[in-house]
Amino acid sequence: MIGLSQDIPLNNKRALRRQLAGFQGNNNQFEALKRQAELKADFRVCMANWYAASKRVEIYSTESKMNARQAHVLNEKLKLGRVIPSDVQLSSALSSESKLRYQNEVKKVQFQKNLCSKFISVLPDQAIEVPLSINFADKVSLSEQDALLKTQLAKTQYELAKKEAVPDITLGLGVRNYQETNDKVFLVSTSIPLTVFNRNKGKIALAQAEQVHAETRSILVNRNSKIELENKSIEVSNLIDSIKNYDQSILPATKESLRIAEMGYQAGKISLLEFNSIKQIWLDKHLARFDLWLALQNQIAEVERNYVTNLDQE
Repeated sequence: MIGLSQDIPLNNKRALRRQLAGFQGNNNQFEALKRQAELKADFRVCMANWYAASKRVEIYSTESKMNARQAHVLNEKLKLGRVIPSDVQLSSALSSESKLRYQNEVKKVQFQKNLCSKFISVLPDQAIEVPLSINFADKVSLSEQDALLKTQLAKTQYELAKKEAVPDITLGLGVRNYQETNDKVFLVSTSIPLTVFNRNKGKIALAQAEQVHAETRSILVNRNSKIELENKSIEVSNLIDSIKNYDQSILPATKESLRIAEMGYQAGKISLLEFNSIKQIWLDKHLARFDLWLALQNQIAEVERNYVTNLDQE
């Protein structure tokens, strides 16, 4: 008598275990996406700092030339006895200070460019303005994706815990060959182990609690992510409006005020201190404009770091 048989389990425990193993691949994909978002945001910040430094060089260059011109005029007036020596000394000191400030900023430009070369080997010779556009629609936070993956994992673990508490029902299929009579008999059998008590009860309760916790956390993360994204949109909009105000009103006004003040000082209508005060306002406002621009770039980078386009549509 010769017999062959094959047991076939009638449950999906194996499928659930394979599904659990697949979550590691999903997690690796998520980590890669997260790293990509971080690199994109860091590159934006680096390029923005490089561009802002290059614009500050232009501002400090204008200031330095203005102070040098002022110092030269005062030295000439001193020869004619038309100004006091203290004014000349102050003007010379301001000229030296602004020249040093300009030189230091030139070094910062190269420093920032070197940092950006870590992201990409071939960079343009001059810094370029980083685009300000960003689409806040159809964004999902990486925190939402992380919470979703953990919810799916907890759900699968709970389903597996319940399945493991149920006895394995096995279907047996086989064939038996009787050599004496050369007869073949097909065999079908089932196997149902009987358990005295459920040793998996505690594991099921724990898995269920973890699933509930993951689902609750996912709901909270989704809500907070949407609120934070909306707030970021408001902050970005406010910064854009402020920059427009600087470009359209504040900077033209300070430029004109400085032009009139320089003419007034050369004509002897205002004092050196008054002229320097107006010049400082011009400098501060021009620097503030690019501080706002840099703050805007940082806000956009923060969105790029924490939010991606909806993965379901990628």
